[in-house]
Amino acid sequence: MEFRKKQHSSNVFVWFVFLALFVGIGGFFVYQNTKLFQKRSELLKKTRELQAEIMRLTQEGIQLQAAITENQTPEYQEKILREQGLYQKPGEQVITILPPQTQTQVNQPPKKKPWWNPFAWFSK
Repeated sequence: MEFRKKQHSSNVFVWFVFLALFVGIGGFFVYQNTKLFQKRSELLKKTRELQAEIMRLTQEGIQLQAAITENQTPEYQEKILREQGLYQKPGEQVITILPPQTQTQVNQPPKKKPWWNPFAWFSK
């Protein structure tokens, strides 16, 4: 009878080890699955951000290409040259308006250096 008791307790121990091992492996898989889900969510968010950036840059590129095309037209170049006073049609006169000149400062006498400040003796 003692022998059967030992065998029964041995069976319980084996089942307990098997159950603990099963729960441990299952817990590990659940943990890894959760980590992968979080990483996947982060990557999907980053993908959406990058796709939005691609769309914005594509639109900006289209706008820049349209501006380049517009700037290369002879009418636009003539307009810019006229604004700068570098182009005139026959019979036209170019008038240039200069900005007002700033008044020069009146010569002020040099400031007297105090004789009691030794740091001012050697400064300019």
